[in-house]
Amino acid sequence: IKRNGVVYKYDTILWPKNKSGTYKRSLDLELFDKDNNKFNFKINKIDHSEYNVNGTLDFTGFDMLINHSCNFNCYYDRDMKTLRAYKDIKKGEELYLNYNLSSYDYKIEHNIMYRCNCNSNNCIKKIKGYKYLNDNIKRKLLDFTNLYVFKKIIQN
Repeated sequence: IKRNGVVYKYDTILWPKNKSGTYKRSLDLELFDKDNNKFNFKINKIDHSEYNVNGTLDFTGFDMLINHSCNFNCYYDRDMKTLRAYKDIKKGEELYLNYNLSSYDYKIEHNIMYRCNCNSNNCIKKIKGYKYLNDNIKRKLLDFTNLYVFKKIIQN
């Protein structure tokens, strides 16, 4: 996939709620490959959901199962609901997102922060959200933030 090429086009699916109106903690998923082999996944809302500006949570598909790396190769095209290649991606290469570009403040939004173990040359050691990136990195990566983060930047 060439730089800026489409990796995945997705429809937004809202994270389901319990009868009480609170968001479910986890989901059981069944995914099928092209040969109709079934794979079962259990995912949780902390790791596999994304906040919208209106306060709802989204689960957007397989892209929520992509690992983090500071040396990422995919990003969300916020206008087209598309996962795009940040750089050329070879067939068989693992897909990576920079989680700091899809969350503004992990501590507030997910009540958690992560240690980054990507070991890339430009590793920032912690996944805390866009708010905590240094100004040079923020300027470089602004165009690759998702819509939620972009609107939070404008609000602040």
